Amino acid sequence: MVMVFATLSFSVVSASDARELLLRCKTHDGVTMDEMIIDIDNKRAKWGMVDFIIGTTTENFVVARSRDGQFIEGIDTWVMDRGTGRFIRSHIGNSCDVSNFNRCSISGNFIRGVCQKPIL
Repeated sequence: MVMVFATLSFSVVSASDARELLLRCKTHDGVTMDEMIIDIDNKRAKWGMVDFIIGTTTENFVVARSRDGQFIEGIDTWVMDRGTGRFIRSHIGNSCDVSNFNRCSISGNFIRGVCQKPIL
């Protein structure tokens, strides 16, 4: 199966044309990430298992944060360039070792990469 990717470019559309966009994302070093579904008109997005609220959209950028209650102690945020698809996603909070939830610490990390809209 051959899949071609187009440069990401999406804009705010009227409510009658509202639609969700499926984006394929990779980290800056080429690791495939979960797909993102973004709906600018309804100010929501889903990236993997995390639901986001879109707080700010401009001609050039989209900024979002994870919905309240998704993380017991923390938040995910991301900023995406609407023209290039480049993004930075960060997590700040109390992170726990999945093999031992008694081993937790306050930490922060971020991921850079690019998302693209596939052409099928």
